[in-house]
Amino acid sequence: MRLADAAGQVAAAMAAVTPPGIPVLMPGEGAGAPDGPLLRYLTALEAFDRRFPGFRSETHGVTLAPETGDYLIECVPAADGPAGDGPGGAAAADAVSRPPAGRAAAVPVRVRRRPATR
Repeated sequence: MRLADAAGQVAAAMAAVTPPGIPVLMPGEGAGAPDGPLLRYLTALEAFDRRFPGFRSETHGVTLAPETGDYLIECVPAADGPAGDGPGGAAAADAVSRPPAGRAAAVPVRVRRRPATR
């Protein structure tokens, strides 16, 4: 699925940008909003690859569309989509990609140091 269409979808495969090789998207995780940090980051890498074709970034779990050069990520098929029997669906995608209802309150933490003993 193209990045432009991935907003609100549930990932079916891991995506990891190297270096450093830390996954930015795990299977079962929502891709988030179109202007969210994950899709903006991957879109920036896609734009870089188009601008500087000899210096492509290495992104595991992302394939290039041969005809357009678009980044493609694997997503769980929606229940109402072309593969109608998929476990996903709009409600599942919303549940995974929706931010928490409220922010957790900050809790002050006091650190006490014990005197050094010899």
